[in-house]
Amino acid sequence: MNHQLTLHGSGRTKVAGAEFEFICRRCTSPLVRIKCSGVACVQHLCLRFILWKSGIIPWNFARFLNYCVERRLLLRIGGRYRFLHRELLDHFAQSGS
Repeated sequence: MNHQLTLHGSGRTKVAGAEFEFICRRCTSPLVRIKCSGVACVQHLCLRFILWKSGIIPWNFARFLNYCVERRLLLRIGGRYRFLHRELLDHFAQSGS
C-alpha cells in the first residue's frame, strides 16, 4: 500500500510514504544491528531531511520557531510553542480543512 503525505492547504503531495519508509529503513538498519536505541532519532532526522529538501520547512526549525516568538506570533512555554493569537490559530486550522 502506497501511503502519501499531503500537506493541508498546499493541495499537492510531496513525499510518497514508500519513499519515506525506504529511507528510514535504510538509515536505521545499521543502528538496529548495533542494538542502539537511536532509531527514533534517525527516523526524525530522515523526516526533517525530506521535509527540508521538499522546501516545506527550514533546516533549522528551532531558529524559525524562536523567530516567530520574537515576532509575537508564537508563545514559548518551556519546550513547547503555542499560538499567541487565537485568530491566527483559527486561520491555520481552517486553511487545513
